[in-house]
Amino acid sequence: MQDVLYEVFETDADLLEGKLVHQGFSRDIAETKMCKEFVASGYKGDYMLSNHYTHEPLALLLSDETRARRGECQS
Repeated sequence: MQDVLYEVFETDADLLEGKLVHQGFSRDIAETKMCKEFVASGYKGDYMLSNHYTHEPLALLLSDETRARRGECQS
């Protein structure tokens, strides 16, 4: 039995959970799905990997525009 159910959501600058893109017990597959969605969006979408049970964000892929709105460093 798996301990964590991983979810990938479209998100925004406030890191709110939007449309559910993927749900599964493999973090590797969830991260791969998140990366593929980010590339497919032309690097313009925002995606968050989170733990279903705790809603803790585990990884983010944010567009340059969203990073600028959040005041984060762009390198």
